[in-house]
Amino acid sequence: MNRLERTLHQSLEGRPRLRNSLKFFYQAALSSLPAQNVNENLIQIRPQAFYGFHTTCPWSKDNRFLLTHRFNTQTPSGSPDKSCVEIGVFYGDDWSEYRRISETKLWNWQQGSMLQWLGDKDLAIFNDWRDGAHRAQVFDTSGRQVTSFDVPVAATSPDGSSFLSYSFDRLSEGLKGYGYSRKSGTVMIDGVASERALIYVDCETRRPSVLFTLDDIIGVSKRTFSPGAYHYFSHCLYSPKGDKALAFHRWTDTSDDVKTQALVYNFQNNDVSILPLGEYISHASWLTQSELVLYAQNLDGQRGYFVVNVESNSVSPLGEKTLSSDGHPQARHDTPMIVTDTYPDRYRMQKLYCVDLAARASHLLLSLKIPLRYRNTVRCDFHPRWDRTGKYVSFDSAHTGVRAHCTLRLNDVVV
Repeated sequence: MNRLERTLHQSLEGRPRLRNSLKFFYQAALSSLPAQNVNENLIQIRPQAFYGFHTTCPWSKDNRFLLTHRFNTQTPSGSPDKSCVEIGVFYGDDWSEYRRISETKLWNWQQGSMLQWLGDKDLAIFNDWRDGAHRAQVFDTSGRQVTSFDVPVAATSPDGSSFLSYSFDRLSEGLKGYGYSRKSGTVMIDGVASERALIYVDCETRRPSVLFTLDDIIGVSKRTFSPGAYHYFSHCLYSPKGDKALAFHRWTDTSDDVKTQALVYNFQNNDVSILPLGEYISHASWLTQSELVLYAQNLDGQRGYFVVNVESNSVSPLGEKTLSSDGHPQARHDTPMIVTDTYPDRYRMQKLYCVDLAARASHLLLSLKIPLRYRNTVRCDFHPRWDRTGKYVSFDSAHTGVRAHCTLRLNDVVV
């Protein structure tokens, strides 16, 4: 995003419909111009499959299995309202073979069914519509159901002993394309309506409990909210050791733009804190046990990638000028590196970067042209994810005209 585009984008805050319309016509006019894909020949493509979000790892602990969703519709507008998607794994050489595990009625194009591994064992957890409600289901890689829970999953702990949950009904209203069309309704947990709570689930006892509520956060926040603001939780993520968790408190008011506070819950002292950032926060990843990397706005109104120390509350710019627009970072915890992507630019070119934080240098891995029809709630972000060894990246792409679950071996890329 160049300076003029960034200025125009920010000047239209509070008017998202106008901003999106102008963006569409701008890209439609320029996307017909020729543009060259970069490193397209290095990609392993698995068509009619996708994983979902960038916050979890689709590979099993031993890197044998690659979790995925598979779908039958050939069009990007295939509706989650009317169809199921399969839950499965790729395996074998270059993860070229496929095995079906189950299916689900609860999914969307951005986050799928919240499919992820549960701990170190080869157990997959995901959301499904059961008995008229959103429920997390656990299956092994042979397709055997292991257990189920009475609430949906949002994020699992590193050791698989617990997970976090929130209301996907409420998320569906607040952030289009991220919730589910099938409604779950209210469940009372610890005397609190589930739709207003961030919920903790002990996987052994299967008992849900309330960590904190929307009213708790609104009460301690130093921000002023309009009376008609619509509040909800989203984007949960445990820290590498599992003793902290990130969650977004989001709200919309009369401007219709989404505003965000980043919350960090400390399980050791049962305390929740609000990170010192502005009201624009889009995506995040734990960089270390005490640091997060986020694309956000700082308190001075500057937007970009920032590193926030959740213990000292220090906020530092990432310092890599190549990354001038929003993206979906995922960090490696064994070395200071992240992968992240961009949204399609004026020519509909979508890019994937690897960033060496120690050297403060970024390397372009891929640049692919995405058809214009993949936009808004049916867009196909790369949402890059590291494998367990740091040698491969998994990402979703629609550059061939069909959404696909792709992988790239980093050694094949000349930077």
